[in-house]
Amino acid sequence: MIEPLITGALAEIASGRIFNATAPANAQRPYAIFQKVGGQDASSLDGLAERMNARVQFVVWANTAKEAATVMRQVIVSLCGDELKGVPIGAPVGLHEPDTNWYGERLDISFWFTP
Repeated sequence: MIEPLITGALAEIASGRIFNATAPANAQRPYAIFQKVGGQDASSLDGLAERMNARVQFVVWANTAKEAATVMRQVIVSLCGDELKGVPIGAPVGLHEPDTNWYGERLDISFWFTP
């Protein structure tokens, strides 16, 4: 499973407010949510592959656009370095939620791992 590796790598980011799939309604910003949204199948006619791929979407919510960008950069540095070797799929997408006036960034990262 990739989720414990992600949670561990991001433990110091956003004061540890990293959530799998959903955040509590009263979560203090900034925080990040991550969720598996697909991946690549590496199976062949020879059978299942030893390694698996997961495409994981990260969404950061913050009080300002600058704060969201800063936290997303920390996510990228933590997950795309030598340890997990995540590969960003594109660049972060800026978000704004007009009803709450929250700012965010969204990015998908691809991971290869051994289950």
